[in-house]
Amino acid sequence: MLRVLASVLALAAMHGVLAAEDEELPPAEADPMDVPMVEDMELGGEAEAEAGAVAGDAEPVVMPAGFSAAVESVGASLAGRDAPASPAREAAYVFVWEDYHSVVVVQPGSGLIRPALVITYQGSGDNVAVAYRAMAFRDVRGVLHIDARNALLSGPQSRNWSPDSFLFLSPSVVSTLDDQNRAQSGVLTGVIPSGQDEYRSLLMTAEAIVEGSS
Repeated sequence: MLRVLASVLALAAMHGVLAAEDEELPPAEADPMDVPMVEDMELGGEAEAEAGAVAGDAEPVVMPAGFSAAVESVGASLAGRDAPASPAREAAYVFVWEDYHSVVVVQPGSGLIRPALVITYQGSGDNVAVAYRAMAFRDVRGVLHIDARNALLSGPQSRNWSPDSFLFLSPSVVSTLDDQNRAQSGVLTGVIPSGQDEYRSLLMTAEAIVEGSS
């Protein structure tokens, strides 16, 4: 767990992310309107510790430039809840969180909102927990959102699952928020841009899982 968190902090330092500034703010004097809501959701602290425990020895990767905003730019963003301002980049995003790992494939499209497929696996193996369709976009700050509110779920755990929406921040932070407003935090472990063979393979796999389970 400590190795993963150390890696994330190192990547943030390399990309000019001055997260330490947040730690210098006296909690008692902070204006509630200025406190990033992701911190209210415990994006750090215990939530990051949980994500680190799941990640194990997985190495975080840096979000490519232009794919999402930096972590200090999040403001009041909540996963999937902000208004679309620009389209998401077509890519496959792989990340670990809680007791799962997920693959989100943003599909080709037009307009501000792009279709996306979400496949969440139990643990680190190939056992699908749930699969569903979602929408991908970036908000006015450039933050990448996956909006899966009210998604139709399929998969072995679908009856007891609330669809998770996701928010991605550079360098490698992921936050989740389901339809019951339960939040988790995760670590980005892979970004595969469209045009690569691996992207096409992940897209075909995701389509087959979602269509085959529906």
